[in-house]
Amino acid sequence: MAAVTAAVLGIQAYHRQKQMRQLTRLCDKIDNILHGMETVQFGEFEEGAMNILSTEIQKMTVRLREQNAALHRDKAFMKEALEDMSHQLRTPLLISMELKGITLHIETEGNPGFMGDRQFCTEALGNIMKNCIEYAPADGEISVRAGETGLYTWICIMDSGEGIAPEELPHIFKRFYQSSTFSKRGMASVFPLHRK
Repeated sequence: MAAVTAAVLGIQAYHRQKQMRQLTRLCDKIDNILHGMETVQFGEFEEGAMNILSTEIQKMTVRLREQNAALHRDKAFMKEALEDMSHQLRTPLLISMELKGITLHIETEGNPGFMGDRQFCTEALGNIMKNCIEYAPADGEISVRAGETGLYTWICIMDSGEGIAPEELPHIFKRFYQSSTFSKRGMASVFPLHRK
């Protein structure tokens, strides 16, 4: 009986040590992933719980890499879009801005990502900028800021004019609507640009 008990305990100890070695190797592989190693293989584990766990970790790793690559593409697109918009805003409008002595500030918070129609957005922002130039006072300022929340990317355009009178706010989305104080008032616009 003692020999059987010793054999059983020996087998259990062997399996525990084997599992601990596998768990240590799995932890090392996870650590390698966290430190940026691209080619980590999980196929060495035998069937059983460790194999299931390593397979699930590998699936998660692949998915996270795909999401990370998509995020980098989105951020690169946003950077290019902002550069294009900045170029569009500075080049054809700068003349008007210089004549009025308007200072343009462009800044981004973090590294926002954006997916959308670049040409349409550039045109829309250009129209808003033209309005800002028109309504901003001489020697005024226009700021263009962009950032992102957990849900969307935003762009805020603001000029140093007086703003829109509260009684005229219900009409601002009417086509070709002009304020009765057209020559004085400025504007501020915040646009949420939704991602996927």
